[in-house]
Amino acid sequence: GDVVGKERDRARRRDRGQQSVAHAVLRDRLSHVLVQAAYVLAGSLALGFLLLLLEVRHWFHLTAMDRGSSGNGEQLAYSIVCLLFGAALMIPGVMQRQKALRYASLGMLTLAVCKVFLFDASTLEGLYRVGSFFGLGVSLIGLGIGYQRFVARSLPA
Repeated sequence: GDVVGKERDRARRRDRGQQSVAHAVLRDRLSHVLVQAAYVLAGSLALGFLLLLLEVRHWFHLTAMDRGSSGNGEQLAYSIVCLLFGAALMIPGVMQRQKALRYASLGMLTLAVCKVFLFDASTLEGLYRVGSFFGLGVSLIGLGIGYQRFVARSLPA
């Protein structure tokens, strides 16, 4: 009985070894697929954002998108699109607990903040400048409250 028990133990160890190799191969393939999916998601978000910016340009220039300078209204619209796109990414990122979407949202909001402080502050005039800073402030406060309420509470202390 002792020889049979030892043989059975060897067979179990061999099976576990084969299973761990299979798990490692599967884990590597799954990891590769997830990385590819992340690249596709990032590319899709970038393309979607670019299309939104082109739509704003089209709205203000209709047939001659490659001509003419951008006015105060168009620049304000670009800032609004950045903020809304960031907020639109934050909502499913928070609801579905997707870190990638939340990080993409924070990236878009960072882009919007940089645009408002570096570009809008120096080029927009009058109420357009006020509206740009007001919209940024309200958006950041609202997103901060939402982030604190739905994300920060669920994180371990």
